[in-house]
Amino acid sequence: MTSLLAKTISLFFLLLGLFSLTAHASNCNYMPGSQPIQVFIPLPNEIEVSPTLPVGSIIKKAYGSLTRGNYEGFIICQSEQIKHQWRNSHQYAILPSSDDIYPTNLKGIGLKIIYHAGNIQPYVAPCYNQSTNKVFCGETFYQIELQLIKTAEQIETGNISQQQLTEATIGDLPIVNFNLANTQIIVPKLSCFINNNALEINLGRLKTTVFNGIYSTAGKKGFYLELNCSHPSTVEMKMDGDTLPSSDDRILALNKYNAAQGIGLQILYKNNPIKFNDWFILKKVPGTESIQLFFYAQYIQVAEQVTPGQANALVTYHIKYH
Repeated sequence: MTSLLAKTISLFFLLLGLFSLTAHASNCNYMPGSQPIQVFIPLPNEIEVSPTLPVGSIIKKAYGSLTRGNYEGFIICQSEQIKHQWRNSHQYAILPSSDDIYPTNLKGIGLKIIYHAGNIQPYVAPCYNQSTNKVFCGETFYQIELQLIKTAEQIETGNISQQQLTEATIGDLPIVNFNLANTQIIVPKLSCFINNNALEINLGRLKTTVFNGIYSTAGKKGFYLELNCSHPSTVEMKMDGDTLPSSDDRILALNKYNAAQGIGLQILYKNNPIKFNDWFILKKVPGTESIQLFFYAQYIQVAEQVTPGQANALVTYHIKYH
């Protein structure tokens, strides 16, 4: 009894398999020697992402397409109504103007898939008809565009795992699978520095008579700081020093030892007095080249009377970048 039951179950599954194969064959089948073709989107093995790249920017784009070099039959279909479609297991939208961005296994990196054909079908027409069948050669399929998008300020480094993006199908049969190969995302460490990090600016010897009233200036002299950054960056600077009261932190007090009276010191950037002890945007650095940042230093009268003496001041600068 046990043996007979086992044979009956085996027969049932065999018949079910034959039935499924027959139903499949009534639609579309591969022709002898044909099978789905694998296409890998040609992204570089390593992609460097600048840490200052704005969110929403395209990191890299690449295109995948397939052109077969012959016109031999690829798939044969026995139905008048043949369905051509894109299909995938990740619910990626494939639309000409899709704004959908899908996450990858790396935080801050998304992907977007669009096609460039003006038609939602991956394939247009059979290459020839038989009396009851349509034969598809599959010589050309529409081009797929893959975009890697920066989706967050902080992005994770590592490998974007290999995965199938989408497949073009005729009937229920995959024709070509578009795949993403392993791609390593590298985020270099951002750094900026000043080459001439210690400067002594000599404004020369001046007579007190060169000043002609409160807020008059004299001894203006230019100097520059040479800035280098490893990647495009926005650089901010702060200059710390002792400022005069009621000067809105824009006039430095002179060192007290044997100091001249009635004057202070200003530093100008882009012809405007900087505010000491406060951050200001210095420069948006476009690349890795060295950039000279030009400043001016000048004395400014702050009292009715100017008396002679030494006129020295000390400034310490700080930079930050992002």
